[in-house]
Amino acid sequence: MTLGEMLLLAALALLLLGEFVYWYGFHGRAASSIGDWKEQLARTFGQLGNTVMGLLVLPLTRNSSLSFVLGVSWEKSLAAHRLLCWLLLAIVLVHQFSFWGVYVDNNCWPADIAPFPASEYDPSNWSIPLIVIVSWTVVLGAGILALARLIFRTPGVFILFRSAGAGAFFVAALWHATSAWQYALSGLALWVIDRLLRLRSTGRGVRIQALESNSEADADVVTLSYLVEGHGGCCNAMCGSGAPCACCECKCCAGGRHNDGSQYGPLNHESGQFVLINIPALSEWEWHPFSISSSPGDEVTTHHIKARGPLSWSGQLLSLAKQAELVGSFKANELVMHVEGPYGTVVPYEDFDAIFMVAGGIGITPLHSTFRTLHKIASHSAPRYSQSRTRWRFPDRVHLLWIAPRPQIFTLFMSTLSEVDAEDLDGRFSYRLFSTLANAGEGRRNRRGSAVAYDSGRPDLATELRRVSHHKDRALMYACGPKSLTDNCRRLAAEAGVPFRCEPFELGS
Repeated sequence: MTLGEMLLLAALALLLLGEFVYWYGFHGRAASSIGDWKEQLARTFGQLGNTVMGLLVLPLTRNSSLSFVLGVSWEKSLAAHRLLCWLLLAIVLVHQFSFWGVYVDNNCWPADIAPFPASEYDPSNWSIPLIVIVSWTVVLGAGILALARLIFRTPGVFILFRSAGAGAFFVAALWHATSAWQYALSGLALWVIDRLLRLRSTGRGVRIQALESNSEADADVVTLSYLVEGHGGCCNAMCGSGAPCACCECKCCAGGRHNDGSQYGPLNHESGQFVLINIPALSEWEWHPFSISSSPGDEVTTHHIKARGPLSWSGQLLSLAKQAELVGSFKANELVMHVEGPYGTVVPYEDFDAIFMVAGGIGITPLHSTFRTLHKIASHSAPRYSQSRTRWRFPDRVHLLWIAPRPQIFTLFMSTLSEVDAEDLDGRFSYRLFSTLANAGEGRRNRRGSAVAYDSGRPDLATELRRVSHHKDRALMYACGPKSLTDNCRRLAAEAGVPFRCEPFELGS
C-alpha cells in the first residue's frame, strides 16, 4: 500500500468517525423523537450509509479532475470503488439489523422483516418496504449473476442488472432517507456529466483497418487496428501540433486529413493509455478495456488482445478473425465498432533518467507503446522536443524485459525490436526476451535476422534491475503482467529504493 493510499484511508476513517460522533452523540441526544440506543445506532448508520453512498460514485467517473489532481487513473481508482461498495454493504446490514432490535423491543419482530404488509413500527412510511425489496434484490441478484458470469463467461446480463440495480438502489435510497440527497447529489451530478462526455466520445466513426488472428504467434492474440473520425492529426499526442512532423515519419496524414482525404486518423493518445471497445456483432452491451499497443505516431491505432477462452468476448473476437481469414466472410473495414477513450495517466518520462520495463505475456502492450514511443522520438528529433517541451526530456537508459511462456509471441512486435537492434542509440535502448517453456540453449541466435533472439527460462529480476538501480529515485521500474510478477517487481523496487509503477492486468476479457 502506498503512502497516498494510506492517507486516503485515514481521511475516510476520520470522516466516518466524525459523522458517527455527531449523529450518535450530539444529534442523537438533541433529537427527542429518537428512542433508545438501538434506534439511535440504526439511524446513525443510516447517515453513515448516506456518506459512503455519496463517495461511491466518484471513482467511477472516467473524465474526472480527481485523476489529474491525485495522479490516479480510472482503472486504478476502481479499487477504491470496490472498497466503498463493501463498506456500504456492511453499513446497510448494521443499519437494518439494529432496526430489527428495535422491532423486537416493540413486539413487531419478525413480522416487520418482510416488506409486506406495511411495517407495524412505522406503518405510514412506505419507503421502508421499498428499500428492503430493492436492496436485497440488488445484493442477491448481483451475487448470483456474478457467479454465473465467472462460470459461463457471459457478462452481458450481469452488466445490465448491475447498471439497473445501482440506479434503482440510488432512487430508493433517496426516497427512503430524506437527507441522502445532500450527500449523493454532487457525485451523481459528476456521474451524469461524465456519461454525457463518454456518449460524445463513443459517437465518433471508427474504421477497422486490420483484424488478424496471428496464428503464427501461437498465442491466441488478435491484432486489431483502426482509424477514428476527427483524429486526422497523427502527431498531436507526440508533439502538440496538428500537422505532420518529422518526429515519427508518419505518412498517414497531411494537413489533418488521412491519405484518402477523409477526416479519419489514428486516435490522439499517449503511450500507456487504454480505450474501451464495443463491437455490436459480438455484444451490443459489452464494453471492454484494452491497452493501446501502438505508438501515438503510428499510422493506425492498434491493440493486441489475448483471447480468454472461447466463450469470452475476446475469444469470440478471435473466432471472428479466424473466420474472416479462412473464408473471407466479411471485410474488416465494414465491421461496426465503437471506441471510448483514451483513458489512463501517462508515465512522467521527464522525471526519470532510467526506465526499466518488465512485461509478462500480453502485459507487454502498454509497455511496448511506451518503449516504441521513446525510441521513435529519441532516434529522430530529440533536441527539438527537449527544447520546446520539457516533457520530452529523454531518459538516459531504457531497458525492456519481456517474459512469456512461448517464444512465438515475440514476433508480434518484431518491427520495434528490429528498429532497436538497428539503432540502439549508443546503448541507451535495450531489451531482453525470456521464454519460460523453451528448451535450454535455444534462442540466442539471429540477433539481426528474421528470428527473434530470446533466452530460455526465467530472468533474475534483481540482476536486471541493477542496470538502472544506481539512478535510485531517478529510475522507474514499470511493470505489467500477472499479479505474481508485478508483486515481485514491487518488492524488488522497494528494496532497491526505485520508484515503481504497475498497470492493471485483469480489466479486459
